[in-house]
Amino acid sequence: MPTVVMNASSAHIPLLSPYIARVSFSTWHAAYPMGRYAHDELGCNRGAVGYSDYSPGVDSGHAFSTGLEEAGGTLVADVPMGGSGEVPDFVPFLRRVIDADPDCLWVFVPAGAHNAALLDAYVETGMRDRGISLLGPGALTQIARLEQIGDEAVGLMSMHHYSADYDTPANSAFVEAWHRAYGSDTTPGFMAVGAWDGMAAIAHAIKEQDGNITAEGTMAALAGWTHESPRGFITIDPDTRDIIHDQHVHEVVPGDLRPTVKVVHTYPQVRDPCKALRIGKCK
Repeated sequence: MPTVVMNASSAHIPLLSPYIARVSFSTWHAAYPMGRYAHDELGCNRGAVGYSDYSPGVDSGHAFSTGLEEAGGTLVADVPMGGSGEVPDFVPFLRRVIDADPDCLWVFVPAGAHNAALLDAYVETGMRDRGISLLGPGALTQIARLEQIGDEAVGLMSMHHYSADYDTPANSAFVEAWHRAYGSDTTPGFMAVGAWDGMAAIAHAIKEQDGNITAEGTMAALAGWTHESPRGFITIDPDTRDIIHDQHVHEVVPGDLRPTVKVVHTYPQVRDPCKALRIGKCK
């Protein structure tokens, strides 16, 4: 049964079956290059990782630490921070990080309530005042979250493939359509873009086969498929069936009505590093 993954991010998922293709992302897409960027561009020689203790979180922490150490940095703390279900009190976990005295902390928690609680704990523990940079994937700096947090978010940095603030024709059209459908007080995020691209992939496979659908025909149609997404150009890697897309370093900066995302660096057309490096379950 052909399956198009539109959100799940554990790196090994497309390797579970030759009938799986992914249009969302691998945790390694963002975390690995951010590890290198943190060391080379942000001066993070001593890094820490904190993550919700389930597959994507463990993946993400491993990816960041791999990139950091390959660039010449040192991992000084590896802190599992509860599970992905009930939102934990993050303060004790962050105090463990503070005790390790890192230059930066990479975090991965589920988007939503976990993310809000984590940012509250970051402020409460005084990590910003200590000069410990908080880094994470795109969920850390989603526009909906920036609207809630306000100026406390300024200075946060993330690595990701999408923001509603991207000033491109494809994204502008997508955001306008979203506002017409759901109201101007809501904002699309990476999950919405994953679903949009997933449906585009399915429509392509149906059209390519002229409606005569087979499993093999569907996977052949998806292999190497390219698409102009609101996130930018994407391709399904014919070798791994995982997505290839740009990764952007986001910095949260002040805006007129709310903090906004500024792209300060781009890694073009990134293939999943986990598979490229053949690490763990990606071998």
